[in-house]
Amino acid sequence: MNEKITNDLTEQGYSIVNDAFSSNEFKNFRAIIKETPFRCFDIYKNNYLGIKIPSKELETVKAGLGVTIEKTVIEHTLKQFEKTTFFAENLNGYKNIGWNAFRVNFPDDRFKNVAWHQDIQTPIENSLSISDRKFLTFWIPFSDVDERNSIEILKMSNENRVYSNHYRHDLPLPKKYRSSERHKMKISAGDLVVIDNFTFHRSVQNVSKITRVSVDLRYASNEHQDYKLDFEIRYRLLKNKIRSMVK
Repeated sequence: MNEKITNDLTEQGYSIVNDAFSSNEFKNFRAIIKETPFRCFDIYKNNYLGIKIPSKELETVKAGLGVTIEKTVIEHTLKQFEKTTFFAENLNGYKNIGWNAFRVNFPDDRFKNVAWHQDIQTPIENSLSISDRKFLTFWIPFSDVDERNSIEILKMSNENRVYSNHYRHDLPLPKKYRSSERHKMKISAGDLVVIDNFTFHRSVQNVSKITRVSVDLRYASNEHQDYKLDFEIRYRLLKNKIRSMVK
Protein backbone atom coordinates (compact mmCIF):
# COMPACT_ATOMS: atom_id res chain seq x y z
CA MET A 1 0.00 0.00 0.00
CA ASN A 2 1.49 3.37 -0.96
CA GLU A 3 2.65 5.75 1.75
CA LYS A 4 -0.07 8.37 1.24
CA ILE A 5 -2.90 5.86 1.61
CA THR A 6 -1.26 4.27 4.66
CA ASN A 7 -0.73 7.66 6.35
CA ASP A 8 -4.28 8.78 5.58
CA LEU A 9 -5.74 5.59 7.06
CA THR A 10 -3.66 6.00 10.21
CA GLU A 11 -4.40 9.69 10.68
CA GLN A 12 -8.05 9.98 9.62
CA GLY A 13 -9.40 6.51 8.90
CA TYR A 14 -9.88 6.88 5.13
CA SER A 15 -8.06 7.95 2.00
CA ILE A 16 -9.25 9.54 -1.25
CA VAL A 17 -7.31 8.29 -4.27
CA ASN A 18 -7.66 10.66 -7.20
CA ASP A 19 -7.28 9.21 -10.70
CA ALA A 20 -7.02 5.67 -9.35
CA PHE A 21 -8.07 4.34 -12.76
CA SER A 22 -7.22 5.26 -16.31
CA SER A 23 -9.97 6.28 -18.70
CA ASN A 24 -10.04 2.83 -20.33
CA GLU A 25 -10.03 1.05 -16.97
CA PHE A 26 -12.98 3.12 -15.83
CA LYS A 27 -14.89 2.48 -19.05
CA ASN A 28 -14.52 -1.22 -18.32
CA PHE A 29 -16.20 -0.68 -14.95
CA ARG A 30 -19.01 1.28 -16.51
CA ALA A 31 -19.69 -1.27 -19.24
CA ILE A 32 -21.61 -3.47 -16.82
CA ILE A 33 -24.35 -0.83 -16.46
CA LYS A 34 -25.48 -1.66 -20.00
CA GLU A 35 -26.32 -5.19 -18.83
CA THR A 36 -28.48 -4.15 -15.87
CA PRO A 37 -31.98 -2.60 -15.69
CA PHE A 38 -30.22 0.70 -16.36
CA ARG A 39 -29.57 -0.41 -19.95
CA CYS A 40 -32.70 1.31 -21.25
CA PHE A 41 -31.39 4.70 -20.15
CA ASP A 42 -28.54 6.65 -21.64
CA ILE A 43 -25.68 7.70 -19.41
CA TYR A 44 -26.68 11.18 -18.32
CA LYS A 45 -25.47 13.70 -20.92
CA ASN A 46 -23.00 11.09 -22.18
CA ASN A 47 -20.55 11.89 -19.40
CA TYR A 48 -19.82 10.76 -15.86
CA LEU A 49 -22.50 12.72 -14.00
CA GLY A 50 -24.50 9.59 -13.31
CA ILE A 51 -27.77 8.14 -14.57
CA LYS A 52 -30.93 10.21 -14.79
CA ILE A 53 -34.01 7.99 -14.67
CA PRO A 54 -37.52 9.35 -15.37
CA SER A 55 -39.58 9.23 -12.19
CA LYS A 56 -42.22 7.05 -13.84
CA GLU A 57 -39.55 4.37 -14.44
CA LEU A 58 -38.01 4.32 -10.94
CA GLU A 59 -40.17 1.54 -9.50
CA THR A 60 -39.58 -0.63 -12.57
CA VAL A 61 -35.83 -0.25 -12.23
CA LYS A 62 -35.92 -0.93 -8.47
CA ALA A 63 -37.95 -4.08 -9.02
CA GLY A 64 -35.31 -5.33 -11.45
CA LEU A 65 -32.43 -4.95 -9.00
CA GLY A 66 -32.44 -8.42 -7.48
CA VAL A 67 -29.77 -10.85 -6.33
CA THR A 68 -28.80 -11.84 -9.87
CA ILE A 69 -28.12 -8.24 -10.93
CA GLU A 70 -26.13 -7.51 -7.76
CA LYS A 71 -24.02 -10.63 -8.25
CA THR A 72 -23.38 -9.81 -11.92
CA VAL A 73 -22.28 -6.23 -11.23
CA ILE A 74 -20.05 -7.26 -8.32
CA GLU A 75 -18.36 -10.08 -10.23
CA HIS A 76 -17.71 -7.82 -13.22
CA THR A 77 -16.34 -4.96 -11.09
CA LEU A 78 -14.17 -7.30 -9.06
CA LYS A 79 -12.68 -8.82 -12.20
CA GLN A 80 -11.95 -5.40 -13.73
CA PHE A 81 -10.57 -3.96 -10.47
CA GLU A 82 -7.98 -6.71 -10.18
CA LYS A 83 -6.73 -5.91 -13.70
CA THR A 84 -6.01 -2.25 -12.89
CA THR A 85 -2.61 -0.65 -12.36
CA PHE A 86 -3.86 0.61 -8.99
CA PHE A 87 -4.48 -2.95 -7.80
CA ALA A 88 -1.09 -4.19 -9.04
CA GLU A 89 0.76 -1.34 -7.32
CA ASN A 90 -1.13 -1.28 -4.02
CA LEU A 91 -2.72 -4.60 -3.16
CA ASN A 92 0.06 -7.14 -3.37
CA GLY A 93 -0.71 -9.74 -0.70
CA TYR A 94 -4.33 -8.60 -0.25
CA LYS A 95 -7.20 -10.98 -1.01
CA ASN A 96 -10.85 -10.27 -1.59
CA ILE A 97 -12.87 -11.61 1.32
CA GLY A 98 -16.00 -12.34 -0.70
CA TRP A 99 -18.12 -9.81 1.15
CA ASN A 100 -18.79 -7.13 -1.45
CA ALA A 101 -21.81 -4.91 -2.10
CA PHE A 102 -23.66 -3.18 -4.92
CA ARG A 103 -25.25 0.14 -3.89
CA VAL A 104 -27.87 2.18 -5.71
CA ASN A 105 -29.02 5.54 -4.37
CA PHE A 106 -32.08 6.92 -6.13
CA PRO A 107 -33.03 10.61 -5.86
CA ASP A 108 -35.11 11.47 -2.75
CA ASP A 109 -35.28 7.85 -1.69
CA ARG A 110 -33.70 5.70 1.04
CA PHE A 111 -33.52 2.58 -1.11
CA LYS A 112 -30.20 0.86 -0.40
CA ASN A 113 -29.07 3.61 1.98
CA VAL A 114 -27.16 2.61 5.10
CA ALA A 115 -26.85 4.38 8.48
CA TRP A 116 -23.68 5.03 10.54
CA HIS A 117 -21.62 1.87 10.96
CA GLN A 118 -18.14 0.38 11.13
CA ASP A 119 -17.52 -2.32 8.54
CA ILE A 120 -15.98 -4.61 11.16
CA GLN A 121 -19.39 -4.83 12.87
CA THR A 122 -20.89 -7.02 10.16
CA PRO A 123 -18.43 -9.97 10.30
CA ILE A 124 -18.51 -9.88 14.11
CA GLU A 125 -22.31 -9.95 14.24
CA ASN A 126 -22.50 -12.69 11.61
CA SER A 127 -19.71 -14.81 13.14
CA LEU A 128 -17.57 -14.59 10.00
CA SER A 129 -13.97 -15.74 10.30
CA ILE A 130 -12.49 -12.51 8.91
CA SER A 131 -13.05 -10.34 12.01
CA ASP A 132 -9.51 -10.93 13.28
CA ARG A 133 -7.93 -9.86 9.97
CA LYS A 134 -7.27 -6.29 8.91
CA PHE A 135 -9.46 -5.47 5.92
CA LEU A 136 -10.22 -2.36 3.87
CA THR A 137 -13.25 -1.27 1.89
CA PHE A 138 -12.68 0.19 -1.58
CA TRP A 139 -15.65 2.37 -2.48
CA ILE A 140 -15.95 2.81 -6.25
CA PRO A 141 -18.74 5.06 -7.59
CA PHE A 142 -19.58 4.69 -11.28
CA SER A 143 -19.94 8.46 -11.73
CA ASP A 144 -18.98 11.81 -10.22
CA VAL A 145 -20.42 12.27 -6.72
CA ASP A 146 -20.68 15.24 -4.39
CA GLU A 147 -22.24 16.28 -1.09
CA ARG A 148 -25.76 15.72 -2.49
CA ASN A 149 -25.49 12.02 -3.34
CA SER A 150 -22.32 10.59 -1.84
CA ILE A 151 -21.20 9.02 1.43
CA GLU A 152 -20.21 10.69 4.71
CA ILE A 153 -17.16 9.59 6.69
CA LEU A 154 -16.17 10.37 10.26
CA LYS A 155 -12.58 11.46 10.76
CA MET A 156 -11.04 8.83 13.05
CA SER A 157 -7.55 7.60 13.88
CA ASN A 158 -6.13 4.40 15.35
CA GLU A 159 -9.43 3.02 16.62
CA ASN A 160 -9.81 -0.62 17.57
CA ARG A 161 -13.07 -0.56 19.51
CA VAL A 162 -16.28 -1.88 17.95
CA TYR A 163 -19.47 -0.07 18.89
CA SER A 164 -23.13 -1.04 18.72
CA ASN A 165 -24.15 1.15 15.77
CA HIS A 166 -25.26 -0.77 12.77
CA TYR A 167 -26.18 0.12 9.20
CA ARG A 168 -29.67 -1.34 9.57
CA HIS A 169 -30.64 1.18 12.25
CA ASP A 170 -30.16 4.93 12.32
CA LEU A 171 -28.53 5.01 15.78
CA PRO A 172 -26.58 7.98 17.16
CA LEU A 173 -22.80 7.88 17.02
CA PRO A 174 -20.89 6.95 20.20
CA LYS A 175 -20.56 9.97 22.51
CA LYS A 176 -16.81 10.30 21.98
CA TYR A 177 -17.36 10.84 18.24
CA ARG A 178 -20.44 13.05 18.11
CA SER A 179 -18.38 16.23 17.78
CA SER A 180 -15.79 14.75 15.40
CA GLU A 181 -15.30 16.08 11.88
CA ARG A 182 -17.58 14.57 9.24
CA HIS A 183 -16.68 14.71 5.58
CA LYS A 184 -19.07 14.20 2.66
CA MET A 185 -17.10 12.80 -0.23
CA LYS A 186 -16.77 14.82 -3.40
CA ILE A 187 -14.87 12.84 -6.01
CA SER A 188 -14.79 12.41 -9.76
CA ALA A 189 -15.31 9.34 -11.90
CA GLY A 190 -12.08 7.33 -11.81
CA ASP A 191 -11.36 8.20 -8.16
CA LEU A 192 -12.00 5.89 -5.23
CA VAL A 193 -12.19 5.99 -1.44
CA VAL A 194 -10.37 3.53 0.83
CA ILE A 195 -12.00 3.07 4.25
CA ASP A 196 -10.47 1.45 7.32
CA ASN A 197 -12.71 -1.24 8.77
CA PHE A 198 -13.06 0.61 12.10
CA THR A 199 -14.04 3.94 10.55
CA PHE A 200 -17.65 5.11 10.90
CA HIS A 201 -19.36 6.03 7.63
CA ARG A 202 -22.84 6.14 6.11
CA SER A 203 -24.79 6.88 2.94
CA VAL A 204 -25.92 10.42 2.21
CA GLN A 205 -29.57 10.60 1.22
CA ASN A 206 -29.63 11.48 -2.44
CA VAL A 207 -31.05 15.00 -2.86
CA SER A 208 -29.77 15.38 -6.41
CA LYS A 209 -31.65 14.46 -9.59
CA ILE A 210 -29.12 11.78 -10.52
CA THR A 211 -29.02 8.11 -9.53
CA ARG A 212 -25.76 7.08 -7.88
CA VAL A 213 -24.45 3.57 -8.50
CA SER A 214 -21.41 2.26 -6.64
CA VAL A 215 -19.67 -0.91 -5.50
CA ASP A 216 -17.92 -1.77 -2.24
CA LEU A 217 -15.02 -4.22 -2.63
CA ARG A 218 -13.35 -5.53 0.52
CA TYR A 219 -9.80 -6.87 0.75
CA ALA A 220 -7.89 -8.30 3.69
CA SER A 221 -4.16 -8.41 4.30
CA ASN A 222 -2.33 -11.00 6.39
CA GLU A 223 -2.14 -8.48 9.23
CA HIS A 224 -3.78 -9.68 12.44
CA GLN A 225 -5.99 -7.16 14.23
CA ASP A 226 -7.04 -7.03 17.85
CA TYR A 227 -10.30 -5.34 18.72
CA LYS A 228 -12.39 -4.54 21.77
CA LEU A 229 -16.16 -4.79 21.92
CA ASP A 230 -18.10 -1.98 23.52
CA PHE A 231 -20.47 -3.07 26.32
CA GLU A 232 -23.60 -2.29 24.28
CA ILE A 233 -22.61 -4.50 21.40
CA ARG A 234 -21.59 -7.30 23.79
CA TYR A 235 -25.03 -7.06 25.35
CA ARG A 236 -26.80 -7.06 21.98
CA LEU A 237 -24.79 -10.04 20.71
CA LEU A 238 -25.61 -11.96 23.88
CA LYS A 239 -29.33 -11.24 23.49
CA ASN A 240 -29.25 -12.39 19.87
CA LYS A 241 -27.45 -15.57 20.87
CA ILE A 242 -30.04 -16.34 23.54
CA ARG A 243 -32.88 -15.73 21.05
CA SER A 244 -31.33 -18.12 18.53
CA MET A 245 -30.88 -20.80 21.22
CA VAL A 246 -34.50 -20.47 22.30
CA LYS A 247 -35.68 -20.91 18.71
